[in-house]
Amino acid sequence: MQINAIYTRSVIQTMAGKAIRDLRSGGERELRNVVELCKGCSAPPGYQKFWSLLENILHRPGQQYGALLSRAAKDVDINCLKTLIANLGLPAYSDGSQMLQDSRKSRTPPAYWMEPLDETMEPDTLHQTISRFQNLGTSSFLFRAERNAALETILNIAAKHRQCVFFLICRAGICCQAHLEDMTALGNVIPLSGYEDLPAMAASLKQAGILFGLHRRYCEIESLQAEETLLHQCIEMGCFLGVYEGTRHDACSRQDLVYYAKLQEIRCSGTQEIFLADLWRDREAVQNLLLEQRSGGT
Repeated sequence: MQINAIYTRSVIQTMAGKAIRDLRSGGERELRNVVELCKGCSAPPGYQKFWSLLENILHRPGQQYGALLSRAAKDVDINCLKTLIANLGLPAYSDGSQMLQDSRKSRTPPAYWMEPLDETMEPDTLHQTISRFQNLGTSSFLFRAERNAALETILNIAAKHRQCVFFLICRAGICCQAHLEDMTALGNVIPLSGYEDLPAMAASLKQAGILFGLHRRYCEIESLQAEETLLHQCIEMGCFLGVYEGTRHDACSRQDLVYYAKLQEIRCSGTQEIFLADLWRDREAVQNLLLEQRSGGT
């Protein structure tokens, strides 16, 4: 089992390296080659469907995902990008989704592919908690860091769990040059910053070759038009992701639903050079994809 995982990781990283080199060439033919490469290697039905959907989007006039992928290939450290691709892709190719399926059938509360954790836990407890979740099929974790000490704890944990991905909602002023160098070397940390903190962080994150994004709450949106202008500014600062967060409960506001519908529209059309996601709704969507994949892709 472990040998298969090591082999699969090696295959994914080799494929990612070729895709990155092709994307750095920046041509339409190279972009098509990357999609064909991924479709040819992604046997699970759910992922074949995903790459076919992306291929259709890339053929639409005015789409910006091709430019986004090329920018990521050029601006993000290649080893960092290969690590992220392997860590995010491995559970889909290996037993990660089967472990999630087994956890859903057990009497214990089912694990998700991404679990939020409290960075104020004792380091040993945090390490044990992550190891337990890994055994249930979880491969990604969400942290919120507002203090330097919390960031150091998270980076130490990321170093102990190199095959996981850590989404880090953080504030300006807690990332020094040494922290940025650690993030690049680890390759498995994705910092997400609030819009007000981006001007102070974006240049350093980009220079370090880190894949980073925007964290935004729906309640912060003034209007749809103002938000599209804000996204353009985030893209110019080097953002690759825009992660929006509303309530985790069913009692969400009508306004949240309107903004989420707009997010989906922009994401499906690819009219912005940034990938947009809803933190909790898309967590559910990816979970369903991973579980359905193992039950025949229905």
